[in-house]
Amino acid sequence: MKKEYLVLQISIVQDATPSVTLALLEESVLKANSDERSRRFGRDLDYLINSDASRISISFKEYVSSGLRVGDRVSVEVTKVKQTSPESVAKLLESTRRTEAY
Repeated sequence: MKKEYLVLQISIVQDATPSVTLALLEESVLKANSDERSRRFGRDLDYLINSDASRISISFKEYVSSGLRVGDRVSVEVTKVKQTSPESVAKLLESTRRTEAY
């Protein structure tokens, strides 16, 4: 599955390892909400970012090397790499919970 988005917002998250969160919105959604009727009902850009945007996080290093800016058009591709069993997913989630507890 491959989709194209517009970068609407870039947020730097300062925690253990600095990362960047990108708020992405499909151009068709942005166009559909930019008409006069939508503006009358208060569907402004902040609302779209908070309600309709997809978010992804990347490392700060990836962000710097990408040169991404607000307004850039990007594509995101999701592919299934390998078959995973429910048991392996449960084991991964359990190890994540143990790491967060420390």
